[in-house]
Amino acid sequence: MSRTRIIAAAGLAAAALSAAAVFAAPASAAAKPTALVLTIAQGDATAAVDRTSTLYCNPTGGTHPVAVDACAALTVVRGELRMLDADPSVMCPMIYQPVTVTASGFVNGKRFNYQRTHGNACTLGAETGSLFQF
Repeated sequence: MSRTRIIAAAGLAAAALSAAAVFAAPASAAAKPTALVLTIAQGDATAAVDRTSTLYCNPTGGTHPVAVDACAALTVVRGELRMLDADPSVMCPMIYQPVTVTASGFVNGKRFNYQRTHGNACTLGAETGSLFQF
């Protein structure tokens, strides 16, 4: 990853952490903050980041284009991204063009880090729904 991209990713992570601090006092005990920096890279885990987005839940915001849907998906699985249900109606080609995604920040007020490489962009969409649609 280039130095510029590392610095940019670190800046976005700092912004997410700052946002989590701002949202640290939710209106109700049940509404805990979520502040994530999401990335997508074409290739394996060492690939340079192609796209980055921020996602805030409770309240909903950030640069994520479908933040409401992404926050709803996180709520359903209680922040356990590995529990997201794959859409069985999506038929993906068996072409290996790896896509690596990461999510780091806070989910439900707790520190969170996630990384996974999917076989291609189609399987990424089928397995994560709106979360990595940016």
